[in-house]
Amino acid sequence: EKASVPSPEPTKEGHTFDGWYNKAGNSPWNFAVNEVTQNTELYAKWRINTYSVTFGTPANGTLKAELAGIAIASGKPVEYGKTVTFTAGPASGYKVDTWTITPASALQEGGTPGSTTAKVKITAATTVNVSFTLNTYSVTFGTPANGTLKAELAGSAIASGKPIEYGKTVTFTAVPEPGYKVDTWTVTPASALQEGGTPGSPTAKVKITAATTVNVGFTKEGYTVTFDAKGGTPVPAAQTVKYKEKASVPSPEPTKEG
Repeated sequence: EKASVPSPEPTKEGHTFDGWYNKAGNSPWNFAVNEVTQNTELYAKWRINTYSVTFGTPANGTLKAELAGIAIASGKPVEYGKTVTFTAGPASGYKVDTWTITPASALQEGGTPGSTTAKVKITAATTVNVSFTLNTYSVTFGTPANGTLKAELAGSAIASGKPIEYGKTVTFTAVPEPGYKVDTWTVTPASALQEGGTPGSPTAKVKITAATTVNVGFTKEGYTVTFDAKGGTPVPAAQTVKYKEKASVPSPEPTKEG
C-alpha cells in the first residue's frame, strides 16, 4: 500500500521544504505511486533560502560589502545565516555619521555612529545605508598682550576652542592698543594660512583642515625724533624711539661759533 502525505508540511527557519526523500535511494518519494514493501525511512529535503542584500551609494564616501572576504554587489542574493561585512570609507574631511540597517535585528557588530564597519547577519531581505558628515576641528587662539585677537566664521564671531567644520575659513583680526602695532603671527599648522598673517598684517585668513591654533604678537610703535642744531655742529642723527620710551641725549653736544 501507499503511505499518506504528512500534513502539515514541516517548516525550518531560513529554508524551503523540497519534499520527502527515500533515505535508502536518496530519491524523491512519490506518495501517489510508491508502495511500501518494507520498513522505510523518509527524510525531509530542504533548500536554503537566499535573500537580496542591497546597499546605497552614499554621498561623500563609499560603502562596500564582503561575504567571506569576497566583494559583493548590491542586490546580490545571499544565503540565510551568512554574515556580510560592510565597510564605510569617508571622503577627505568627512567621517561616518549614522548607519541604517533594515531589519535592525540583522546587525551583529559595529554599525554605531562613527563606526567604519558593520557586520550583518542575513535572515531576510536586507538593506544597509550609511551617511557621512564633515569632520570638525577645534580652533583655538590666545589673548595677546597689548591688543586683541578676534575670530569670525562667515561674519559671525566665534570663541576660542569652537569646533569648526572641515574646509571652512576663519578670519582673524588683530587690533593693537594705542602705541602698538602687529608684529608676527603664528598659525599651526602653517599650511592653514590662506591670506594675510604676515608681519604687520592686521588680518589672517585660515582654512580649517585639522585642529588649529592662531596667535599674534604686538610690538611698540617706533617714532622718529629729529634734531635741528640751528646752524650748530654736529647735527645729531635722528633716533627711532618706541612708544612711551625716552630719546637719548645726543652726544657730543653741538657747538656754534659766537
